[in-house]
Amino acid sequence: MGASEAKQSLQKTSEAFMGKINSQDFNEFSKIWASLSAESNDGSVVDEWFDTCLDACLLSSKNNTYKYLYKVSNFYGEFTLNGGVWKKTGSSKGMLRFNFNDKEGTPCTITLTTSGKETQIHHESFDEYDYNYATGGYQTDTYQNYYMLPENIILTLTKSGKERMSVVVNSKVSTSGEINLTKDEVEVTTTATVGDYKISVGKAAFKKGNEVQAAATISKGGETLIAMSAEGKGSINEKADNISVGQVTANMSVLDGKATVKVAVSDGDLLSKALDNAYNNDENEKSFRNYIATANSLINAKLYLDGKKDYAANIYLSPVEKKDYYYSYWDAEPFLEFGDGSKFSYADFFTEKSFNTAIDMFERLVSDLEVMFQ
Repeated sequence: MGASEAKQSLQKTSEAFMGKINSQDFNEFSKIWASLSAESNDGSVVDEWFDTCLDACLLSSKNNTYKYLYKVSNFYGEFTLNGGVWKKTGSSKGMLRFNFNDKEGTPCTITLTTSGKETQIHHESFDEYDYNYATGGYQTDTYQNYYMLPENIILTLTKSGKERMSVVVNSKVSTSGEINLTKDEVEVTTTATVGDYKISVGKAAFKKGNEVQAAATISKGGETLIAMSAEGKGSINEKADNISVGQVTANMSVLDGKATVKVAVSDGDLLSKALDNAYNNDENEKSFRNYIATANSLINAKLYLDGKKDYAANIYLSPVEKKDYYYSYWDAEPFLEFGDGSKFSYADFFTEKSFNTAIDMFERLVSDLEVMFQ
């Protein structure tokens, strides 16, 4: 595929993608948000309840060391907004609920529930430190933060009893309590729906310090708009201050393969080293080119269009000379090489002029959403 044909394909795909997203799809939620913001004049009851729940998380305090155990299941209760004032109207363990009416007087409810096994987790990076100036600023307060991670978390927004938004988080954690990055495993799946839109994060996983996986899709009305996945292998020590990266793969597809980018890095550490060496020699053309050549040998990146098996363009780094007022230096920019032999930098190919229609559609969408949710 030549550069001209590829650009036409990408123009059509970008415009089709933006045409799938309409600001009016979020109009209902903007009205609900506006009503909630405008009517919530007095939240002192909720603030006091929240402070009480936080205080209940304190397990011990001794010698300026405070140990907290935060449990989502501890934050329960039911609140109703009436006349601009939040009032506590119920208390059921395992559920947090807020009731209010939108501008049309339609009842709306936000509910947070948890279920399943709770796993206690802690890592030294969770802890916080503060200076106690009441004692002259020499004594340090330590806040040890422990968390109980529930197996299932569900957040929903209903209107007239009909679910309009939801977030579901399911997690599996294998740990002894004190997180050890070299031994523990974490797997999380998340699904968020807002009207006809759905965001799914399937099996974002961390496995015993040597493998990371993640996959996500964004869809509307059952049609996949964007699909992404990534996987990396390497190693990490217990304190996470020594990380080694090996093979890495990443894919992103738009509109069920209308445009797809696939990237594979054979050795992340060697790639990082090659790029560091290149930029440490950015005034030496020969050395810079040699290091960028090494970097390219570790990267396999391709652009696929219109669902075709053969790639439309090879993506690589190209040395480019940059000139300042006082000196010149070398930089590396992403380039695309097409089937007809033509080569373009990313900036020269994806110009505002070439993709002005899609860019205008995007800017209008952002502007409309800003007005809606201001």
